[in-house]
Amino acid sequence: MGSCAILWAALLAPQHPPDLPVLHRELVLVGDPASTPWSDFGLGDGGTKPPDPNGMRWAPDDGLVSPGGVRIDCRAVGVKLTFPSGRELLFAGDGWLHLRDEARGGPCPHGAELWLGDGSRLQVRLQPGASPSVRDVALVWHGQAAVPWQRGAPARSITRASAWAGVRLACFGDGGEVFRTIALGPLLVLDRLLVPADREPRVPRQRLAVATTAVLEALQRLPRLHTGTETPLRAAAEALRTLAEASAMVLPEGAELPRLESAALRWGLGGGCELGLDLDADRGPLLQLFAPGATRSIVEWTLTDPSAAYLTNPFDTAPGASRWHGHGVRLAAAFPQQQARLELYERSLALPVLRRLRR
Repeated sequence: MGSCAILWAALLAPQHPPDLPVLHRELVLVGDPASTPWSDFGLGDGGTKPPDPNGMRWAPDDGLVSPGGVRIDCRAVGVKLTFPSGRELLFAGDGWLHLRDEARGGPCPHGAELWLGDGSRLQVRLQPGASPSVRDVALVWHGQAAVPWQRGAPARSITRASAWAGVRLACFGDGGEVFRTIALGPLLVLDRLLVPADREPRVPRQRLAVATTAVLEALQRLPRLHTGTETPLRAAAEALRTLAEASAMVLPEGAELPRLESAALRWGLGGGCELGLDLDADRGPLLQLFAPGATRSIVEWTLTDPSAAYLTNPFDTAPGASRWHGHGVRLAAAFPQQQARLELYERSLALPVLRRLRR
């Protein structure tokens, strides 16, 4: 039986996961991040309604309403968000986010961009030490920005959206569960910043999301680079093609993956494949894909921007062999707006979150 047939047999065989203690599901697979609904991250829909086709609207008084029904009220001391779920969130002028149960998270002294569950983004710019402390507020939707507060005073204008260079946060749950978002190549790291007191035991401190588009792109492109005639190389390329053909089963979009071991960062995929993280690699942290029953990964992704995918060297037993075989493929950014930025030291913030997963 050829290696491709063996791999197909392993993929299609009934899977019997090991008898392990129940572990929290920390990692989720998402498809195209640009169109992935909030609910696919496994943390709730953010407390919003389906977006109104007409987009944002001004309230009859001085408020602003997002496409999904989040009301935004601006004052000199802070910005209040009232979600359709009933949850209220205050972004205070000192950079702290507050809930009515006295839970708070932060601080973000210069402000932040809050990603809401309806796809809109609330940009709050603060000016520490000044009065008023809230400088500018804008709600961004499809390239336009509604501005209810500008230069420390009420406003009411529509303008073209501007890029955000500061901290990015996302509202999950009923709107009051706030996570900081930082992408490392195809991996999005969500770090909990705020949670209602009664929800604290049930909401994970962190959640990881892997873009299946980046995984599939590597499986499709790498075999074209590795066309040698040596048997181990041909078998590896054939295995990649087989995994790509079975991608719908191996990489089901929206799936929350079970942790397979307490000590190792390994998660179960469809067909007996596994996804892993190597945080101690010489070349920096790596995302890894394991074929069914394999002890070595078959593909590895660098957690950088831009990210690159490499075929693990099938000849690694040779003296002086490198970790990877030949050239890799550079991938388009899966989460382009959340990639870690050097000026904000975001990589150094995200890596400790990954290390927290070690038990």
